[in-house]
Amino acid sequence: GGGYSIDVQPFDPGGGFSWNMAVQGGGAFRMRSARSTPGCAYNSANNWIGFTCGSLGDCGCHGCSVDGIYVLEDAVFAATRVFCGCTMEVNIVTQEVASLSVSFDRPAVIFERQYENAPGEWIAGRSTEVSLRICASGGTNGATVALSYSNIGKLLPKDGPIALPPRVTLPPRATYFASFTFTGKDESGSEDDIRAEGTLVENETGERIESGGAMTAVRVELRPHVTAPLNDKINRHTYGVCELVQHLQFPSTPEVTWNPIGGGSNEVVNGTAYYRCPLYGCANTLQAEIGAARHLFEVAVIEPDGMESKAVEAIVYSNAVHTGEAGGIGMRLHLYVTPLDVSLSEIAVQEVPCFTYTVAGYFENPYFNGAFAHTGGWWGAGAGRWANVDVIGNRLMVYDIAAYETKIPWLTPSGTPTSNSAYAWTEGHAYMDTPLGWNIKDTSGDAPPYRQFGGDLQQVFRIDRHGRVGVFKLDNWVTRTTNDIVTIWGPHSEREE
Repeated sequence: GGGYSIDVQPFDPGGGFSWNMAVQGGGAFRMRSARSTPGCAYNSANNWIGFTCGSLGDCGCHGCSVDGIYVLEDAVFAATRVFCGCTMEVNIVTQEVASLSVSFDRPAVIFERQYENAPGEWIAGRSTEVSLRICASGGTNGATVALSYSNIGKLLPKDGPIALPPRVTLPPRATYFASFTFTGKDESGSEDDIRAEGTLVENETGERIESGGAMTAVRVELRPHVTAPLNDKINRHTYGVCELVQHLQFPSTPEVTWNPIGGGSNEVVNGTAYYRCPLYGCANTLQAEIGAARHLFEVAVIEPDGMESKAVEAIVYSNAVHTGEAGGIGMRLHLYVTPLDVSLSEIAVQEVPCFTYTVAGYFENPYFNGAFAHTGGWWGAGAGRWANVDVIGNRLMVYDIAAYETKIPWLTPSGTPTSNSAYAWTEGHAYMDTPLGWNIKDTSGDAPPYRQFGGDLQQVFRIDRHGRVGVFKLDNWVTRTTNDIVTIWGPHSEREE
């Protein structure tokens, strides 16, 4: 508009000019082109433009002019006539510049396919999202945009089928913006093999602007290191405490960062990278990350809750069997830490030392005082000793012995052994409720349990009035009579076939 005070300074030795708007204090104007009217020449002096009018005589108003286009940053100011001796009027014409941007908002999409968590239990696949964004401006003169796509079929449109534009025509000063959101469908063959590219051609000048984006579809998978006894699915997402889980990605780049956000740790075992589940039960503990793409796995970590067992064989101790005495008897057991649909092969278990036992009948005799205390040490009947859960084929076992090793004589009421048949056995029993505890594999020595199982393990030592001695543990029985007849029975485990 009119009324501006204009300072004119030399822009370069060739006669171009830099214009400053003194009133507004704006930035420098640059003369893009200029010419004078015939018979006039122009120069600058003291920040003002000066004219030599030549054949037109005195330099009066409208006598000479300088046509030009003057540029300040992205705006174009057209001064069609700068007249000698007159206030300059500036017509401001905003010139829009053509532009193009084609990009993805994430470097990758991370996804899992459908998987079978347990026999018949199918879980739907899940994925992060990625958006393709196309933004174009036709500028002052309009433009045409050509678009092309590579391997875009490896992505799945989030909201149903779409048609990506191959070409966009932009009238002058028109803009175009589109955003398309995808999830993962098939893994990339290599990093950045999914591409979107565009080329804008300006209508008048033919100027070309190119823009493009690339990303990768990364499929991730979890595999337990050990097959669970009652769940052979290799892509299950339910694990036992401390279980090792291999994490895989396809393709191998860009590299996934495996972030144990809910506990546990990343470990390398024999050159293979694993996620080790925490020592406690929890859920959703592991996240896969590539830049701003973050995929949280829906996993569950399960604590041990008990034991199943099988009596493998009887143990007949070598102490002599005489009339009036019952010999020691026991049994070897295979114990299975439950639940059996996860692997608990990375823990150690123990019978926790305790004083919880009750006696009745014959075992109330002072001779047996302390004999059934489950307090660790030599007389602790295995209490406080750590045992790793071993992997045998597809079995996860702890080996155990339940026994009463010492022969049982006749006793007087005061606890003195005797062969007097007047003091023959009477029925009696001792009950021992033993807590079970666990810690990480290879725990040893006096290290305490991290946590105890939900219920106690009951062991029973029994003698009947005929002198038959019996040991009971986890639904398994073994007995021995005074004439050395041994019987063992209990649940049969198909896992050992």
